[in-house]
Amino acid sequence: MEYPVTKNILFDYFNGNASPLQEKLIKEWLEIPANGEWFYQCLAEWEAEKLQYVPNTNQALSSFMNRLRHDQEPQSQVLPETNSRQTSFRIGYWLKVACLAVLVVGSGVFLGKDWLLYKTYATSFGETHSFLLADHSQVTLNANSALKVPRFAFNGRPREVWLSGEAFFSITKQADHAAFRVHTPKLTIEVLGTKFNVTQRRGHTSVVLSEGKVKVIPESSLRLDTLLLKPGERIEYKTGQTQLVKQVVKPEKYTAWRENKLVFEQTPLIEVVQTIEDFYGISIGLADPAMARKKFTSTLPTHDVTVVLNSLSSVFGLEVVRQNGQIILR
Repeated sequence: MEYPVTKNILFDYFNGNASPLQEKLIKEWLEIPANGEWFYQCLAEWEAEKLQYVPNTNQALSSFMNRLRHDQEPQSQVLPETNSRQTSFRIGYWLKVACLAVLVVGSGVFLGKDWLLYKTYATSFGETHSFLLADHSQVTLNANSALKVPRFAFNGRPREVWLSGEAFFSITKQADHAAFRVHTPKLTIEVLGTKFNVTQRRGHTSVVLSEGKVKVIPESSLRLDTLLLKPGERIEYKTGQTQLVKQVVKPEKYTAWRENKLVFEQTPLIEVVQTIEDFYGISIGLADPAMARKKFTSTLPTHDVTVVLNSLSSVFGLEVVRQNGQIILR
């Protein structure tokens, strides 16, 4: 069946003006995988036409002018001052006005520049999202994550993106061998063509390599060595570490979230709790602090947090209590 979804209908949808019938039509139309690429092409075109921030420089300048007038010295009732002092006052006054005008306009350009040059993909708690970048690399964002990318493709070399949260990358090689860099607050991951998972949460950053080869570059202030990872290796950085250490791991354990699973293997309960909090956006407390060191092994589906909590309850003999907006395991 052919769905009559036009660019105009999609633009109405992006503007929030689509009718309920059009929204239903687009939802059914997107169930056909081949339509996804064109959907995102139209979205990119729509975003390019819509500045997400337009500074009102006239209003801002008017506000500054009013402030200047209020700050101005009151008019004297005595005879006018000499021409030289009047001229000096006028020059100083209008120089101040000019400087403030430049500041206002410049501030608007500065604040709008990031919005204009970059776009951000983001996920809510409990959801994941896959999409293609301009170079045809594929990214899957885990729940509660965001990736900032250049809005107008990748201008120049290398290709650069900025991650908060967790994402799996499948990077395409380029004819000019341009590198791809994922920036996190403390580490930069550089690749040519590979598949890897990056997690950046709670001040910790980890990288797990599935295919290819990546270079992990610490922030210069950390004074840590750059490391090369091979498939099946993982590194993790925690605040205060004096060196990066590689581990041999099973990558599928760390990427199971892409298949709507949470995998734990002899994982301390405190880490299990933190993973659940980060994924679902809930707060969990342990009534007995000693429980934090208990180890948990299981593979859980992510579609229902109740199933996850009941599993913890069953394994450790705990009661799940909801109290003052928090879940208590006791």
